[in-house]
Amino acid sequence: MSSVEVSSTSTLNYHKRSAIYTGRRVLTKIMQWCYEKKFDFHVLVSRYNGNLYMAGDRSWEGIPSNVHHKRFEQLLFADSPEKPPNCDEPINENITQSVLHRCKLGNYEILYAGEAQGIISEEKIENLDDMEALDKCRFVFTKQLWANVKDKENKFLTYWIQSYLSAIDDIYVGYKSFGGFVETPIECMKISDMPRKYSWDPAVCFGFLNYFLEQVEQLMSKVNCLHTVYEFTFRVRDKATVYEIYEGNSDKSFIPQFYADFVARGSPMETNDETN
Repeated sequence: MSSVEVSSTSTLNYHKRSAIYTGRRVLTKIMQWCYEKKFDFHVLVSRYNGNLYMAGDRSWEGIPSNVHHKRFEQLLFADSPEKPPNCDEPINENITQSVLHRCKLGNYEILYAGEAQGIISEEKIENLDDMEALDKCRFVFTKQLWANVKDKENKFLTYWIQSYLSAIDDIYVGYKSFGGFVETPIECMKISDMPRKYSWDPAVCFGFLNYFLEQVEQLMSKVNCLHTVYEFTFRVRDKATVYEIYEGNSDKSFIPQFYADFVARGSPMETNDETN
């Protein structure tokens, strides 16, 4: 588990924080919202035992995705420092590596999962279940962009948020020519340098995320059900956020039954007492 300290208040006890369970994709979308100019998006939220569960729009599931990012990743990473990359295996989008992260933002303890790509290491990590060894690793991201990409500001905002939330210090960027080939040297970019190069402000991103969580927590203060869902729609055309309520079990419910049963038995993860 990786920990990213965004903000903390020493006077707050851990058990008084509201826990947020979600994925990095959802956090990235929300944090980027103030600068989004093209696309709407949806966030599904359930509340139980004082904690919030957030999931993204599932309409993209089942849609074939481009594999050029995965192919680029395959060319750059090897199973160990002594071996060359294995470039012969077909890309399998059904297999991903994820890392669980934790951060503190205001009154919130946020636990979220995000895909991991690789590490820079002189030695092979023999046991990938060794959390102590993994925490010492230098994780990196690889990205692939068209050399003449127009929306570079928004692209690198996405990359910065993803990297910051994943405790990534460097990303390696390959710029594709018109024919789809990376013909120039791969660029190593320091995450800490990005905000100085673009007009977006990280404080705005984290500020809006905190504001959104506060509004949702207040709005759903009477909800205590893993199946009831509030669907929030972020509309670009009028820069508004609206919501619909789906009470009880519905096609919007996203908490698996096995997890609901697990929580009902008294999961140690659920530490907050519901007082509403």
